[in-house]
Amino acid sequence: MRAFRVALIVTLTFLVAGCPARSIQPLFTEADAVFNPSLIGSWKSEGETYTFEKLKEKNYKLVIRSHSSNDSSLYVVMSGKIGSRWFLDSYP
Repeated sequence: MRAFRVALIVTLTFLVAGCPARSIQPLFTEADAVFNPSLIGSWKSEGETYTFEKLKEKNYKLVIRSHSSNDSSLYVVMSGKIGSRWFLDSYP
């Protein structure tokens, strides 16, 4: 019974602790993010479709769908400029 309790405590600790950081090395903060309305919509490549929707003031919801397996992945994305170039910072 003691081993079960210890295993339960360790398991719950790992489940609850999780990683609170969105990104280990974020490119920019939400204050630095820039909303780019031209990103909204669906973008297709050879094997995937990328669909961007507005989520919050400066965030997007990105759904990536695979054409071959019909799998999809969901990400929260921020866009921003570093110098003259645009970058996306995302997390699942």
